[in-house]
Amino acid sequence: NRNYKKEEFGVALDKDNCGQAYVCGRLFAVLEKLQRDASGIKLNRTIKDAYFASASAKPAIVFPKLIKLAQNHLNKVKSPAYYSILLGEIMDKLNGEFPETLLLQDQGRFIIGYYQQYQSFFEKKETNSEMEEN
Repeated sequence: NRNYKKEEFGVALDKDNCGQAYVCGRLFAVLEKLQRDASGIKLNRTIKDAYFASASAKPAIVFPKLIKLAQNHLNKVKSPAYYSILLGEIMDKLNGEFPETLLLQDQGRFIIGYYQQYQSFFEKKETNSEMEEN
């Protein structure tokens, strides 16, 4: 309880949240979406199936492997620039390295970051005309 620090999470993606666990969760979601988009077909096994638990516990060991795999996926998607920019923006928040380990409480933050980032891929984007009306 000495290390307890109350952290508030909204119900939507928080791009300004620089908590390392949350950022790693966001990064994992982008890597999984990239893999899915690159495959073009339904996958039997995604990186989520193979690496989610280990990535949320030991990011420093898992993420370098996933980033290497992502380089192959970038060559297969229609918009590699979109993913490259998004990955760069998220990785800039990691302070130059992946956390060695995440405590159970931080694994919860990882999960929240993952699901909020993944959900954001399916939200309707406002068009220019909708934004002008508001």
